Amino acid sequence: MEFSFFNVLGFVRAYPIIVIFTSLIISFLTMNVSMFYFAIYLYITGEIVGSIKKHIVRPLMGKKKWPILGKAERPRGKRMCTSFPPNVSCKSTGMPSIHSQYATMPSTYWGMKIWKLPMMMEMKLMIIGILILLSLLVMYSRVYWVGAHTIQQTIVGGGVGVFLSLFFIKKIDGYNY
Repeated sequence: MEFSFFNVLGFVRAYPIIVIFTSLIISFLTMNVSMFYFAIYLYITGEIVGSIKKHIVRPLMGKKKWPILGKAERPRGKRMCTSFPPNVSCKSTGMPSIHSQYATMPSTYWGMKIWKLPMMMEMKLMIIGILILLSLLVMYSRVYWVGAHTIQQTIVGGGVGVFLSLFFIKKIDGYNY
């Protein structure tokens, strides 16, 4: 099978679903209850933030362009808002990007877990670097390939994901970093 741009695009579009199911599978294979809770937390926070977008962010931000944050509306033009074809026109607000949230949450969680493992520093840094690159690839794709978000929307979504992951690690997982 030939590797192409569409393979990468398909992967990044399906990333939220891939991340949730991968977390669930890893939790069952390793019998890791914390990872199972994280997978459930990942899904639930995505749903909650989606609801907040619809009921709070959209009415609060309106169609106005805000300093630094930009607009809540999605950019005009090409927009593929579903994880799988067929492409459906976006009717939801773009602030924050839930794909970016889903990209940064597991990268932060797994990165913190890997950092605690007893392995060579070079290996830790390489794995964490790959996780960061995956997050950035998803965020980049939402702006430039898919056209579903602005740069600000992906940055805010990524920040929300990092915050929610750190909250889980500190409050639910009980790790002190």
